Amino acid sequence: MGHFWDNLQSFLGPCRSLSYLQVIEFNQISNIYWDLLWVHRPPKPTLLASDFGYCSDFYQVTSLFIEKQLRQENSKANILLYGGTGTGKTELTRTLAQDLDTSIYEISFMDSEGNPNDATNRLRAMFLAKEVLSKGKAILVFDEIEDVFNDGSMLGKRSTAQGVKAWMNNVLESNTVPTIWISNHISMMDPAFIRRFDIVFELPNPSKAKRLDMFKRINNGFLADQTVLDICELDELSPALFSNTLRVVQRVGEQVDVDQTFKALIGSSIKTQGGNVSVLKNQADSGVYSESFLNVDFEPSQIVQALRENPVGRLCFMGHLELVRQLLLTGLLGSSICLLLVRRFLS
Repeated sequence: MGHFWDNLQSFLGPCRSLSYLQVIEFNQISNIYWDLLWVHRPPKPTLLASDFGYCSDFYQVTSLFIEKQLRQENSKANILLYGGTGTGKTELTRTLAQDLDTSIYEISFMDSEGNPNDATNRLRAMFLAKEVLSKGKAILVFDEIEDVFNDGSMLGKRSTAQGVKAWMNNVLESNTVPTIWISNHISMMDPAFIRRFDIVFELPNPSKAKRLDMFKRINNGFLADQTVLDICELDELSPALFSNTLRVVQRVGEQVDVDQTFKALIGSSIKTQGGNVSVLKNQADSGVYSESFLNVDFEPSQIVQALRENPVGRLCFMGHLELVRQLLLTGLLGSSICLLLVRRFLS
């Protein structure tokens, strides 16, 4: 056993003595020292417990499990939470801590100078924080654990966690600080690690009904109710994507049609990620279009007047060949201008 701790001291580094950590009082740790330990306090959550009603069983069990662990400190407490990007995994941990009225700390992905922390440093930070937090009542969150568990390769390169597998197993089996480990996917994670977690749960994207309730509250009347209803038809739309896009549109809202711009940005993001945006296309084909989307150096009314005098004509769009080709293929250029011209011609 002594050999194990000697190796651990070497792994942690000479400037981060385990014996020093064992005499630190939890309530004496200032923000400066937390920064030195590569741990930070996250902001308050933006979601409510009711927003996670679609996974209420998991939320309730996890809440009770952590609450009991905070009182008794007599067993290991590791929770593996995974799911697609933007589904609200990190927000869920912060909401849990707020509901339990307990402190929460997250392993930093960068040091106090803004430099990125590699997988080994993040593991060190996790162990050090665990030692300190064992003297208090708090939740520890290790986000983006792909850095540690999934950084190997199919060609035989071991992940960082596999490189210290015995140590990693010992951490998972002896950790008494409630720790939530978050990942977008666990397909390359060693099953030997997965089986050592007390709770494993995949957080899905909210259902359409839950998305509607959540987005209406986040929107707070900025977008039209119909826009929120339309956008909820996109199954790939996550809470994070909705919130981030809403923030962007709120910043430029005075210069654009906020509803159409919001839809365009959401559709572009989801399409880029391989998602299906046909619902938005169908809505656009129904006649919903804003002239503010046009970026032309002529007055469209001149073409409208010419077509009225001679209802036959051809339009040639000039510019960067590849850009024009993509715009025409996606319908963002040709159909938009043609739709505008037809509407104005008929009017």
